[in-house]
Amino acid sequence: MTTNSPSEKRLEELREQAWKDGVVAGKGVDVAGGPIPRKPGYYGQAVVKPPVWTWEVPLYFFFGGLAGMSAVIAGAAVLFHHIDLACTAMWIAGIAGAVISPILLIMDLGRPHLFLNMLRVFKHRSAMSMGAWILSAFGACAVPGLIALELHAHHIFPGTLDQLLRIAAGIFTESPRSTSSAFTRPGLKRYS
Repeated sequence: MTTNSPSEKRLEELREQAWKDGVVAGKGVDVAGGPIPRKPGYYGQAVVKPPVWTWEVPLYFFFGGLAGMSAVIAGAAVLFHHIDLACTAMWIAGIAGAVISPILLIMDLGRPHLFLNMLRVFKHRSAMSMGAWILSAFGACAVPGLIALELHAHHIFPGTLDQLLRIAAGIFTESPRSTSSAFTRPGLKRYS
């Protein structure tokens, strides 16, 4: 290509107009093989559908990921006997995973009974069904784990009962030896 070609002149005109006005109103250049063609696809339908997510969905993913990773940190902290860190991480996991995430999911669904309808049937191919089930299982493990961890951290019960609370905290805070970790922690991390 030479610098005197019509396409180079048009490109320079577009650059000058963009520099002067801050925007170019005319049609740009269609790139052959570009990622998103400007022409509609088959049957007049757009190639890429517009997103249908509302503002709740990205926040739901963020808080779900925050809860999942907080549970991982709490499990590691319990494993290495850092009870203060485990308590802080479980508070974050409990609030983000068992309170904020369900609220955001219900807001996205529109009505609370739709969340309960998601729990009627387990559909492993439905992202919404999996999200509702993982969120429910995570909340069912995070809240008792938080309670057991707090009771153990403050030494409310002496002796054998305190040791049982420590074991319960280890099971419910998603420690690697826990049976609940096979479903809730990895599921919430991967789903988010």
